[in-house]
Amino acid sequence: MDGKISLSLSQDSALSPPTKPRIREVKESLHHVFSIISKTMRDAREVFDGSSGSSLIERVLGSIQSDTDNQYGNIPAELHLTTQALLVGVASTIHFQLLPQNLRCYKPYVDLASSSALLGQERFLVQLNDWFLQSINLLQDAVKKWFGDLETVKETLSVRLASKRWITASALNSQEKLRISVIVDEICQERIIEIWKSMSKEASATFEAALDASLLTMSSCEDDTGP
Repeated sequence: MDGKISLSLSQDSALSPPTKPRIREVKESLHHVFSIISKTMRDAREVFDGSSGSSLIERVLGSIQSDTDNQYGNIPAELHLTTQALLVGVASTIHFQLLPQNLRCYKPYVDLASSSALLGQERFLVQLNDWFLQSINLLQDAVKKWFGDLETVKETLSVRLASKRWITASALNSQEKLRISVIVDEICQERIIEIWKSMSKEASATFEAALDASLLTMSSCEDDTGP
């Protein structure tokens, strides 16, 4: 695939220069979608993945009702939630002092062992993978449309190269990166073939028109001067 693309790029040197606004719009659209998929997968794993211990959501829920700050492991400072911090955030300190003592010291209880509070790892992985597959199916349709707006091989390869960089730098795992890369490569190859077929058709039509004009000119000259 890369060898064929490199050859196509060298043969495309005679084409018109790329229209920068069109390429920029396609790149921005692709980058935006790649970022959404990557960040969603990353955040879901950070919050719900408990394969190496308790998940972040379990630790946060546990710390809310715990009397010991470090009982549930390392939690980001912004996630150390207490009733006092929440109430002060929506009311002034003076108003907070006027609240009843039992409300100021209230700690909600969450049964972390209940089925409603616990998301099994197997179920989590299945749901996350299902979401990823649905997303890349939608992505495939969108990428085809955006690549269809590119008019030269040079433009197509420029967008492909940028897409490869974003995919490599994303938070997806290696298998997920490979699946998206394959989609981009296949659509890129299809678009390049379409461009070259269109160019060949136009060149053929131009040649036939020029040949017909030449034959007509020769025929006119023969009529004027004889065989």
